[in-house]
Amino acid sequence: MESELEYVRLNVQVLKKMKKRVEHFCTDNDMTLKDFVALAIENTLDELEGKTA
Repeated sequence: MESELEYVRLNVQVLKKMKKRVEHFCTDNDMTLKDFVALAIENTLDELEGKTA
């Protein structure tokens, strides 16, 4: 049985400009890039699946 907290690598390419924005946001908000991406994916999926208003 796979643990819900088991991490896997996700490789994506983004525009250099977007990466810089995300890095600045994470620095300003004391957040890791890993946590930002996980939160962004989770929030987007919730929204697309109709779980949030």
